[in-house]
Amino acid sequence: MAYQLSTTKSGVSKKWCDQKFLMIGHSGIGKSTFWSFAEDVGYIETEAGLNFIDAYKNPARDWTELSNVIGALGLAAKSGNFPYKLLVLDTIDRVVDYASDLALAWGKNKFQSSDIKGIGDIPNGAGWDMRRAMSNKVLKALEKMPCAVAIVGHLETKKVEEQGSKPYDKNTISIGGKIGGDILSWSDHTLHIAGRMAGDSLKRTVYTKPTQSREAKSRGGMIKDGWVWSENDEDNFKQLRKLFD
Repeated sequence: MAYQLSTTKSGVSKKWCDQKFLMIGHSGIGKSTFWSFAEDVGYIETEAGLNFIDAYKNPARDWTELSNVIGALGLAAKSGNFPYKLLVLDTIDRVVDYASDLALAWGKNKFQSSDIKGIGDIPNGAGWDMRRAMSNKVLKALEKMPCAVAIVGHLETKKVEEQGSKPYDKNTISIGGKIGGDILSWSDHTLHIAGRMAGDSLKRTVYTKPTQSREAKSRGGMIKDGWVWSENDEDNFKQLRKLFD
């Protein structure tokens, strides 16, 4: 039977369970706390420092523990008894570090060379390729989870040099190279949190439109650019949650 082409528009999905978020910002700005106000939220905790958050936490302090957590989540998804409505990976930076450590150990074992001190020393770029493949394996696994997913990452100002134009600074995810691009492409919404002190208060603004100096996005324009957070993080989360079904 011949394939039947679609003749009906799908519409834009506003289902909460379909959304993939990336939140980037400097340390201490409230990224981890923000997600803790979600209903049935589970954390993949790759970094210490979440003791102030009351949530379901799954520690993953190396690649083996991370693989075990993701494997258990996959089994829960297949069983139909998935426990979370939002899954938070905090942080993606540590995941890439784990992948780097494993790639380096693999390279040292395979080539038995004292010259291999970093993954860049592994011949033919195999270390970089392995690190990227492992990081993308995690992204793909998260994408299959039957819930909304949020990844927390750090922010870095990078010098961008393009042929024919002057170098400029860009505030973007701290993970460079192809992996950084993969993570940015993976997300539906990249929430760029910027903060500044106004007297004794921290003023926080969420950007969702990219500029030359800032990485951000929201597919379908679902999340308003220039959203100013209040001091109440629970209210801030509710503002986001009400945008989705």
